[in-house]
Amino acid sequence: MSVIWRSRCVLTMACLFFATSFPSWATRTAPTQVISRAPVGADMVAQIRALSESGELCFLSAFCQTNLPSEVAFCQAERTLKLHADLLYQAERLAGGRSASVPCTEHYPFDLTSPAATIFRGSAILLVAASRVSMRKGEKDVALRYEKLLFQLAKRLGANPCLSACLTQAAIERLALENLRFFLAVEGKNSAFVKEALACYRQGYILPNFVSALKGERRLLLCECATREGQAKDDTTEVLTRLNKALPLVTKPYWQVVDKLKALDRKGMNGSAETGLKRGAPHAFYADIAKVRADVMAQSLLTRSALELLAWRSASGRLPERPNLSHWPRDPYTGHALGYSKIRNGFHLYCEDSETPSWNHEFFWRSQDELFHRPPAPKGLRPGLMVAQQS
Repeated sequence: MSVIWRSRCVLTMACLFFATSFPSWATRTAPTQVISRAPVGADMVAQIRALSESGELCFLSAFCQTNLPSEVAFCQAERTLKLHADLLYQAERLAGGRSASVPCTEHYPFDLTSPAATIFRGSAILLVAASRVSMRKGEKDVALRYEKLLFQLAKRLGANPCLSACLTQAAIERLALENLRFFLAVEGKNSAFVKEALACYRQGYILPNFVSALKGERRLLLCECATREGQAKDDTTEVLTRLNKALPLVTKPYWQVVDKLKALDRKGMNGSAETGLKRGAPHAFYADIAKVRADVMAQSLLTRSALELLAWRSASGRLPERPNLSHWPRDPYTGHALGYSKIRNGFHLYCEDSETPSWNHEFFWRSQDELFHRPPAPKGLRPGLMVAQQS
């Protein structure tokens, strides 16, 4: 059962930004696909891994996913970014596609610990941290520029049709959407800023193409079938058969197909108990992949709806008592209308997901004058402070 447990853990971590590296368990490497023109040197991977080993990348990751970081956290993040300004510059160039590129090596089964995944995840964390620090300093245009770079970074990954790239793209986009809602919590009363943020979302956001990624995995499985013999070939063929059944289901709403996908996964695990585990045969978990897709859709619906509500408020001077259901988005987990309630001078948006903590699928907004405290910045802080000291 260890292979199955490890596979599920790796997939679950696709939408988390762990900075540490894990041993690669890919069984076969397909030809490398380079997603831009000139190669990135190994020095960028080394710098990101050094940032991880020092604890600074872990701190920045937590800083990027905190609803409203403390003053101490902002100060520490700014110092860390200054110390690694060259690495941030490389991340900007990578996202902008001006000179850097990363070779995305396709693996079957998918591998989230490759150098390409390390570079993209680390770059995304640096860009979000820089964006939040800029917003804290009142540099709204700079903050939005970093947000646009995040969407560009995710798009570059989407150009590579393999599952590891798609899952990393989904993780980056979820982080970018959370950052955009952080902007709204701070500047939601600013009608000009809301308009610019809505344009940034509409121009930059693209839902990761999980179907294309799974088709890429099917291509790799076909190569596996062509090179294997005996029981190993039979195991790979069985995985390919389940993938062909899962592909038309993944395109449908999660709430309609989740039970069928889980049944496919159970069949694969039961079959592997006799032969697959003994031979190390890989297994995909299609219900988990569909859940990641639904999570990203939920995040985008929350962000887009919040932007449109605040744009409505700017134009009419008030929030609607209830949404216009003919144009209101549907909850990807239930098929019902996306949850909305007006709370005094603000609102609450939410999705009804019973499998994941609710904090990840809701957004509160209320009109307030000042979220940031503006005392002199604390002195004597050093990069690498424990995250617990933020509170």
